Amino acid sequence: LLATMPDAQAVICVSDLSAFGALTECQRRGVAVPGQISIAGFGDYEIGSVSVPALSTINPFPRQIGARTAALILDVLDGRQTTLALVQICPDLLIRESSV
Repeated sequence: LLATMPDAQAVICVSDLSAFGALTECQRRGVAVPGQISIAGFGDYEIGSVSVPALSTINPFPRQIGARTAALILDVLDGRQTTLALVQICPDLLIRESSV
């Protein structure tokens, strides 16, 4: 990415693990994060909070999604839920040192 888009100001990665890889490569190349480029991940993995700088990320609350999905399935199987249900679980944007 750095070679093909040298003027990029930010990288938003599919996961915190890939964001950590991008951070490591930037540090290896002497690219300042967040001075020259900002990096953000997805998933709110522990690696993001302990990296230096700490990675900005999005927490999608996967356990809440799983628990709510399981509850809806049980409601359908038990006959308590017969119509479609709209459930909204809003993610959190955690702005940390990698993007400020």
